[in-house]
Amino acid sequence: MEHKKTKALFILHATPPMHGAAIVGDIIFNSEKIKASFDSKFIFINSSDLISDIGKVSLKKISSSIKLFLKVFFSLLTHQPEKIYFTPSPSGIAFYRDFLISFLWKFFSVFRNIEIFYHYHARGIEKFTSSSKIKNIATNFFMKRANIILLDPLLKNELKDIKTYKKIFFLQNGISDQISEEEFKDICQLKYTDPKRINILFLSHMMKSKGFDIVLELAKKFKNEDLHFHFAGNWKNKDDETFFYEFIEKNTLSSSITYHGFVDGNKKKLLFSESHILAYPSREDAFPLTILESLSFGLPVIASSVGAIPSIVNEKCGKIAHNINDFQDCFSLFYKDFLNTSSAISCRNEFQKQYSINTFESRFISILKN
Repeated sequence: MEHKKTKALFILHATPPMHGAAIVGDIIFNSEKIKASFDSKFIFINSSDLISDIGKVSLKKISSSIKLFLKVFFSLLTHQPEKIYFTPSPSGIAFYRDFLISFLWKFFSVFRNIEIFYHYHARGIEKFTSSSKIKNIATNFFMKRANIILLDPLLKNELKDIKTYKKIFFLQNGISDQISEEEFKDICQLKYTDPKRINILFLSHMMKSKGFDIVLELAKKFKNEDLHFHFAGNWKNKDDETFFYEFIEKNTLSSSITYHGFVDGNKKKLLFSESHILAYPSREDAFPLTILESLSFGLPVIASSVGAIPSIVNEKCGKIAHNINDFQDCFSLFYKDFLNTSSAISCRNEFQKQYSINTFESRFISILKN
């Protein structure tokens, strides 16, 4: 006799736009392993088309929120889930949308047992709840009797003002491996056999909060050495874009910097394959998938110590600058230590051991089955 699957409702982000929660949402939706474990229904949170739209209010977003509310209501009515998995926003306008939608499953929970899981992909809960008493009360009500999934134990402080959640779980992200072992060997051979120049990669959203300006300063410092700096990602605002090009012109760096724009697919794969170091001096992050992608290509990482980054980057696969102001010194001292095949192998081994898609799927299913 076939075992009856638990009914689960997944309410999650999906691409576009390209950001951590959306990428993980795509992984969950496309996972045959997860679908085989539950009687699943999926609802997508499609409020922003572009990264620059996030946090802004528009008629389209209001309309999308109303549609989302109705979809959740009818799914609770017809699918009758025993578990709800939701990726909420920790703060801002989107929090209040999520707060209102949560009344639906709180109401249905009066009549039947529904286990709730909130999976946070960004920081901001602690900053939001500590900014006003009303926000604190609202967040505590929102999380009441819900299971909370955080990306890493280093982020537990996000919940220091929350007393109402049921249980806390930690689930590190995982991503698909984009290269075979044979490809990896070829990449190492091409990259470390008498390299003519060292390629430094910055791949993220092009915002100062992600630290692209600090990498520009690195390019200025190493202007007369055989280092080439590659930047890839979308712009969120015009001011940052203007600053980027004015800095290059002012310091005559056009010969040592290449801006690739937004990259994905084969273009992204080529950038990772040809780069020697990922420079990631982010000022604001939780658990950046870019670092996991880098490790999968055997690309060592020199990064800042924000969020859960120190849990990902260890001595075998990179270096952590414990203060953002020390990033240049950290890079200068250590980048040459990682320009070898041995470091590349260590990085890839770390990825395969901790951050593979299979590891993520197994941990995810285990948490939801609880």
